[in-house]
Amino acid sequence: MPKEPELTIDELLAVLGNPLRREILSRIAQETSYPLQLSRELGVSQQAVMKHLAVLRRYSLVRCTDPKTNTLGPPRKCYVSTGQFSIRIDFGPSELETRLIRVKAGPGGALSPLEADFHRAAGLETPADRLRSYKETLSKVHDEVERLEERRIALMRLRQEILKQAYGEIAGLSPDQQERRLLYMLTGNPATPVDDMARTLKMQTEALLRVYREFFEE
Repeated sequence: MPKEPELTIDELLAVLGNPLRREILSRIAQETSYPLQLSRELGVSQQAVMKHLAVLRRYSLVRCTDPKTNTLGPPRKCYVSTGQFSIRIDFGPSELETRLIRVKAGPGGALSPLEADFHRAAGLETPADRLRSYKETLSKVHDEVERLEERRIALMRLRQEILKQAYGEIAGLSPDQQERRLLYMLTGNPATPVDDMARTLKMQTEALLRVYREFFEE
C-alpha cells in the first residue's frame, strides 16, 4: 500500500481555517463521534457535518470506523482523530516564519518525571482516583508549557532585535537587491542548509556559496 503524502503547512492552514471544521475536529479529538451526534450538538445540518468530515478525511486528520454494535439497526459510521502536529507562526517587524512540527508517538525522555506521574496513575484503585491523578499531572504539564512559552517569547524578542540590526547592516552593504536578498536569508536562517536556500531562491548553490564566503568566512 503506497504511503500517504505528508501534509504541507499551507494545506493544514487551509483545512483548519474554517471555524466549524475546527470545532468538529476538536470534538472528535475528545471522543469518537457520529455525524448525527455532531449535527445535533453543533446545531447544523448533518449534510454540513458530512461535508466537513469529508475534508478532514481527505487530509487524514480523521478516519472513519464501523464499530460493532449489539443493536439490530443499520451500522453507524463513527469518526476518530488521527495524527499529531503543531503549527507555529512567528511574525515581527523583521521576519515572518512558519513551521510545521510533526509530533511522533513515543517516550519523552527528558519528560520522565512527568511521565512517571502519568504512569503511576494506572496503578490507582478507582477511576475517580486515576482521573484526579491525570488532572494533577496535566496541571504540571500546563505550567511547564507556560514557562517554556515565556522563555520562547523572550528569545523571539531578542531574535527580532538582532535581525533588525543585522538587516540594517545588510541594507548598506550592497547596492544589488539580489545580493541583499541572499544576505538576508543567510543571516536570518543560520540552520538552513545552503542547498535548501538555493532551491528556495531558484539559483545555483555555487552562487550562494560565493556570497557566503565573501561575507561570512574570515
